[in-house]
Amino acid sequence: MSKLVKWKDYSKIYEDANSDSGIDDVAAKKIQKCQIMLLTKAGFFGQLCMNLKFIEDRNLRFKTMATDGMNIYYDPGFVNGHTDEEIRWVICHEILHCSLHHFLRKQANPSIWNMAADYEINQLIDPKNYSGNPTYQMALGTMPSGALGGAGDKDKGFVSGLYKGKAAEQIYQILIENNTEVPPEEGWNYGGIQPPVMVSAPPGSGGGGGNDEDYGEKAKVGDYVTLPGGGYGKIESIDPTTGDADITQVSEPDLKTMIESKTGKTVKKIS
Repeated sequence: MSKLVKWKDYSKIYEDANSDSGIDDVAAKKIQKCQIMLLTKAGFFGQLCMNLKFIEDRNLRFKTMATDGMNIYYDPGFVNGHTDEEIRWVICHEILHCSLHHFLRKQANPSIWNMAADYEINQLIDPKNYSGNPTYQMALGTMPSGALGGAGDKDKGFVSGLYKGKAAEQIYQILIENNTEVPPEEGWNYGGIQPPVMVSAPPGSGGGGGNDEDYGEKAKVGDYVTLPGGGYGKIESIDPTTGDADITQVSEPDLKTMIESKTGKTVKKIS
């Protein structure tokens, strides 16, 4: 059995790896600490967050956090400006955007859809709902000020309990029918959804990529992408303002057939 690395040794390795990377070490270590808390005290979120890569990004549209279904991007100033409890909550928020496939379910109005998705998510991770399990409640953290569905939210639908137990599509319809005005998103939008990470498109497919070295770059129109939870899709368009992608789902057998027809080679497995 291989020797386990002690925490102090692991921390030293971690610090050495990031010392010359230009990454904000304080923010990165706070993210790491939050991951460990979720893994040990809230296993559902902990296991999921360990399967997502956390990447510092100072160019996010909203200086908070965002996800593409495979990675969680964070602004270091946002992370450093909030408590550990608030960052844990936002991480859980991002995880649910991924697990509920919000970027695939999106509706015509992206801002209203983001509101609806946040109302769906935030009622699921409202800490007060877990008063019977103090350890889990503590692990989920604290909803930051300004979050939709939190203290001080004056939205009529929320105050009346109209959104309770409803899916994002149902909440979206209510918001549209009531001509809801979108509040400034910088204060509540913790889940900006980025274009998903692409898989290599076969030569001649018309995709923006196609070379093995392109794997992991931001997807472009025509690229084939891996979807959260498994499966594949083809990007038909990307909104230049919001980054939302229109994706047509593609089955693995169909994708294999298409690659084989383009390359003339037999495909055993898509990685």
